[in-house]
Amino acid sequence: MIGQTIGNIKVTEKLGAGGMGEVYKGIDQMLEREVAIKILLPTLGRQSQVVERFRQEAVTLARLNHQNIATLHYFVRHHDDNCMIMEYVKGLGLDQIIARCGSLPYQYAARLIVQALDGLEHAHGYSVVHRDIKPSNLMVTPECRLKIMDFGLARALWTSKLTQQGTIIGTFEYMSPEQIRGLEADARSDLYSLGIVLYELLTGKVPFQSSSEYELMRLHVDMAPATPRELCSEIPLDIEEIVLKVLSKSPEDRYASPAEFRAALLPLQSSQEDLVRYLSTNINDLLEEKSHAFVDQQIINTKVRINYPRLVIASLSVIAIVLFLTAIGTRIYYNRPAEPVTHTTTKETIPTLPLPTVSPVTDVTPTPAAIESELIESWKRYCNSCDDRQQQPQAPEGLKPEEARQFFCKNAKKCPKKRDKVIDLIEDL
Repeated sequence: MIGQTIGNIKVTEKLGAGGMGEVYKGIDQMLEREVAIKILLPTLGRQSQVVERFRQEAVTLARLNHQNIATLHYFVRHHDDNCMIMEYVKGLGLDQIIARCGSLPYQYAARLIVQALDGLEHAHGYSVVHRDIKPSNLMVTPECRLKIMDFGLARALWTSKLTQQGTIIGTFEYMSPEQIRGLEADARSDLYSLGIVLYELLTGKVPFQSSSEYELMRLHVDMAPATPRELCSEIPLDIEEIVLKVLSKSPEDRYASPAEFRAALLPLQSSQEDLVRYLSTNINDLLEEKSHAFVDQQIINTKVRINYPRLVIASLSVIAIVLFLTAIGTRIYYNRPAEPVTHTTTKETIPTLPLPTVSPVTDVTPTPAAIESELIESWKRYCNSCDDRQQQPQAPEGLKPEEARQFFCKNAKKCPKKRDKVIDLIEDL
């Protein structure tokens, strides 16, 4: 079956098998949600009366919509297989919790049974009786929400030819005396079976045990169970009386309805948040599904309020640690050895104009070209500073190059009248 497609459902893995059929996990590819696929055994699927009853029960179950009942999405026939597409419930079966814990404190056991009674009351209001209440059919989600599984499957088989031929459908350890006698089961039969589950939650054991199915049936019909306080003296007398009443052999001596049974347990039950805290502490992997948040907003708010003091204490502790480390760091910083100070002197420089390089050799006679270049540059440099061009002295003729240079450097001004003279002088040089 794994890898096959049933309508929109792709089968991904096998979850288990029982005397009535097999259970697979699948993905609804249209709605992108996980589902459980329950397939009736081929030997039962070949009996038209069983299949028709199975289908009729599916029609009835599809009307049930309650938080404590696993939802039936639809019934489909795939080749020769008859399939129920159900809500996929994450969590642990109550049988797994009992196997790990042995027994539960009475207030937490009462809280779980009250949830089961809420689901049964809803189903019984539609005249739907489960007929196979047992721990493995009671799932506890990561939010510690109990859900009843497999509604209708036992009833579909109960009216089949198998039962008419003398075969009893159900689980003997949790079966009511009237079911064992072959009588029609009603709401009080479910209460008897749920009472045995409560007995097991309180003591860690079922009231009747035997390796013989015949002996088990005889004990349910004829024998009174040992009182819960005989097995565990810490169990309150009030809850023991409730258990013994619901385990009465005659349906008339039991509670008449789930509401009456629940009313007796309500004063003894714990709060939902205390149940969550207990199971999450004792069963680590029950709440490991992070995708499941608390759907009950009251539970969320209560847990937040309870954790406020711890949050304040943790915050103050963090602040104190930060201040302490800061103080230590400051003290270490100021008490560290002083580092040697190195004094460096910087010489101030005065910007100077670029000067021509003066050769240390003074007896070198400049060439006429050099004198010419120098005179022209000097003329250009001083030409703009001439204010009184008429008062400039005339350069005498016949000066030697060195004398002409000295005269010009001393008297040259910006004077057009002297320009020709200077040029002539340069040419003579």
